Amino acid sequence: MYRQPGPALYVREPGALAKLPQVCSKLAKNPLVVGGEKALQAASEKINNSFMSAQQSVPDSILYGGECCESNIQRVVQAAQSTEADMLIAVGGGKVLDTVKIAAFRLNIPLVTVPTIASNCAPWTPLSILYDNNGKFLEMCFEAAMPEAIFVDPEIVAEAPVRYLIAGMGDTLSKWYETEISTQNKFGSAVIGLAKASAHLCYQTIIETGQQAIEAVNQQLVKPELEEVIDAIILLSGTVSCMGGDDCRTAAAHAIYSGLTGVHDIHEKSLHGEMVAFGILVQLVLDNKEQEAIKLAKHYRNLFLPCNLAELGLLNCTEGDLTTIIEGTLATDDIKNMPYEVTAVMLKEAIISADLLGQKI
Repeated sequence: MYRQPGPALYVREPGALAKLPQVCSKLAKNPLVVGGEKALQAASEKINNSFMSAQQSVPDSILYGGECCESNIQRVVQAAQSTEADMLIAVGGGKVLDTVKIAAFRLNIPLVTVPTIASNCAPWTPLSILYDNNGKFLEMCFEAAMPEAIFVDPEIVAEAPVRYLIAGMGDTLSKWYETEISTQNKFGSAVIGLAKASAHLCYQTIIETGQQAIEAVNQQLVKPELEEVIDAIILLSGTVSCMGGDDCRTAAAHAIYSGLTGVHDIHEKSLHGEMVAFGILVQLVLDNKEQEAIKLAKHYRNLFLPCNLAELGLLNCTEGDLTTIIEGTLATDDIKNMPYEVTAVMLKEAIISADLLGQKI
């Protein structure tokens, strides 16, 4: 067995970034901050003030480039080398964190993540999703650094657009459905049991607390329900990935997400977790669990998650669009984690059925 349980430190509290300099000073002397434009606008003042309060030099910062692609990874690597950075601080959402995790791995330097939105478990996990320059899925990259620490300020998350939190809940719900199906034919060890228990707790937290978390963000307030959902999206979801390892992998829901990224209208209008949420419905239909799909879609309505292709931005799904989605899905490793072979015919029927099901909810 080989497992990386997770980062050594997880701090989720208002003012969390005040603790950032203390941790950084133990790991490095010259950190470089890398983030998205909106993320740096949201977090830079708190980051800079924390270093000044600690009587440390304020780190240099750069923009990551907008996509987790090879050219932007190279830009971050070169920037770190030119500034002689011995640590990276990744600030933002999933794509910037994924970019910086790969850069830190290649540079062999420590990494700290500062998520400004709670949209997926990228702040926690030592893997990244690679895209081409236009945002089409290419592959999963496992040559990505494990963060040394994570700092989440829920005040920053509460001030971000609520859509990111909603997408994060969609992505996190997949942990339960994909873990459950990908472990069907696996030996039930205690470690897999821990991953599955965490995955179910992800589901339970989102279903029971998600609406209140949305209300908190709409009011830009930090409430216990929001903090619970943040922990589910980042900590619990990350624990599933790290403790489950190769035995608890993404399955059809994420495979379908990869296929959906090939359709321009969907890629331009939808977030990762929104596409994954629809992918869960397709996976359930594929597995002959239509009643469970209907039940979940009703929860989606309460959480403002998309239930059909039109709500993902594809108003008129053509045969060509279906072919793109199916070919992209079947080309992934994720689809191989299903406990049976998935054919193009099966997938087409499941996508059409899930779309119609979602239209009726």
